[in-house]
Amino acid sequence: MNCKYRAALYIRVSTEEQATEGQSVSAQIETLTQYCKLYNMEVYDIYKDLGISGKDTKNRPELIRMLTDARNGCINLVLVWKISRLSRRLKDLLLMLEEFDKLGIVFSSYSEKFDTSTAVGKMTLQLLGSIAEFERNTIIDNVNLGLTEFARKGGKTGTVLGYDNSNKQLLVNPDEAELIKMIYNLYTIKQMSMSQIANQLNSLGFRTKRNNSFTKGSIAVILSNPVYIAINRHKVGLAEEYKTEGSHIPIIDTTTWNTAQALREIHKKKRPSKNKKLNFLLSGKIQCPNCDKFMYSFTSNTASKTYRYYRCKGCRGICNADHIENTLLEQLKESLNDEIILTKFSSLLSRLDSVSEKNNIMLLRKESEKLQTLMDKYVMLLDIKALDTNEVILTKIKDLENRQKEIRSTIANLSDVDESNHFAKSTPQNYRDKVTQILVSDDKNEIKALIDTCVKQVTLSSNKTLKEILFCFDTK
Repeated sequence: MNCKYRAALYIRVSTEEQATEGQSVSAQIETLTQYCKLYNMEVYDIYKDLGISGKDTKNRPELIRMLTDARNGCINLVLVWKISRLSRRLKDLLLMLEEFDKLGIVFSSYSEKFDTSTAVGKMTLQLLGSIAEFERNTIIDNVNLGLTEFARKGGKTGTVLGYDNSNKQLLVNPDEAELIKMIYNLYTIKQMSMSQIANQLNSLGFRTKRNNSFTKGSIAVILSNPVYIAINRHKVGLAEEYKTEGSHIPIIDTTTWNTAQALREIHKKKRPSKNKKLNFLLSGKIQCPNCDKFMYSFTSNTASKTYRYYRCKGCRGICNADHIENTLLEQLKESLNDEIILTKFSSLLSRLDSVSEKNNIMLLRKESEKLQTLMDKYVMLLDIKALDTNEVILTKIKDLENRQKEIRSTIANLSDVDESNHFAKSTPQNYRDKVTQILVSDDKNEIKALIDTCVKQVTLSSNKTLKEILFCFDTK
């Protein structure tokens, strides 16, 4: 080699590698600097990535700086202690070498005694790169094998509220364990919701393992984590998640755990449907002003709000759902002042009353079925032996039975209504009042039933505002 080379000295070392290979940062720099002096090479700069793995090239700021200098023509030789300092992945190594070759930069390794200015050096480098990648993959396999065996023997990395982790073994934290027992008692015996439990713990000054306030979500995690009955979960959230029997002491007994899980299932069934205010009144009834195809509903969510739109399936044009619907409701109220429209409304509305009544019966029957499912769940809890909450559960069952009786009585009364007499007493003015009352109410289901019965189609103007309402009857 001659003085035509401007060398970049690249140093990378991790704590583990320094301990096993015995090459400190200062030792590498001194050796490589002496090497450059011996062969009359100028040291342009020294690039040091300390305590960083060689598994990738994205998180090494000094490597990125060196590559930038290389692309700017500042250097024409890269010198390292070993090729594994540059990368332990053959793919990354070859990509960098390909770029060096295009830039006219020679890559040289002090320990392996070769450089890429020769064909033999290039071949040797690829072989050594393959070995470095093989070593890395072997290390990963050994680590995974060790972790699997460690898990099989009941060990666990990380920690949770209720335990401290000592040498990858969970040891009961007495104070936190009492807090865990309190959470399970509040849920299974006091029948408090997760939000109520979180609020109570926060008001008493309790904190999570990471010193945060409790939330509904953090309570849900505690109630669903089998670590409290000495079962460890591994690779949580991944497809290959699995459980092993832990070697630590359980905080919660199996009966309490089973009760909590059964109650969680019951509460899942009782969760209300999504916000009814999101109901769309005109889905499939709005004609797009651009392509004449019909528009359908969709929502767009931000952290604090949900936005409602109608979107055309043809040209993908959109319009604001709230604006269109509010305008429609106002125009429907005004249309009732037209005697012809009011008369047509009257005949259709009698049919609507009948449909509404049948819908009410159907909804009541569905509620009755859900109540029966809940009662079955509570009865199942009574079968769990040594359960101290039987009195609470029996009270719940009694309440459900009373509600069942009310529903059956209401269904019987609705079924006995003489529809012909009921509608015969109605007048156009009655219907005007009734329609107006529906349109100004918050009952989206009833408003939609009215619109579905009376409105056939809605057209928009070119600026996406309401243009015309086409009724299901002739308005002339």
